Amino acid sequence: MTDIEHLKALEALLHQPEIRRDAAKAAALLADDFMEFGSSGKCLDKPAILAMLQAEGEREYAVESDGYMLFVISEDAALLTYRSFHRLPDGRAVRHVNRSSLWQEIEGNWRLRFHQGTPAG
Repeated sequence: MTDIEHLKALEALLHQPEIRRDAAKAAALLADDFMEFGSSGKCLDKPAILAMLQAEGEREYAVESDGYMLFVISEDAALLTYRSFHRLPDGRAVRHVNRSSLWQEIEGNWRLRFHQGTPAG
């Protein structure tokens, strides 16, 4: 059985700067054939996304998310959807993005196989 809390926790790890900057930790969460359609409009594979994450500098906001929904596709695959936003130091929430993540259990571990971010209207 797929647990929404478990997949939410894995997804939230990818929002954390200490995970994003650690190539080994970030890579462990992604399937080898990972692909992303980013909110920027770019299509990125696993090597490209890891390079992009490594290049990120310090940020002055926290990534927060809400509205999670889980769609179980099969025993070993699930689609997690949610909305993310950046929380600025002054408390404002900006850059709202609708997100879809396809998680697959591979060799006993859940890995992110596909992700799409679309700017929210």
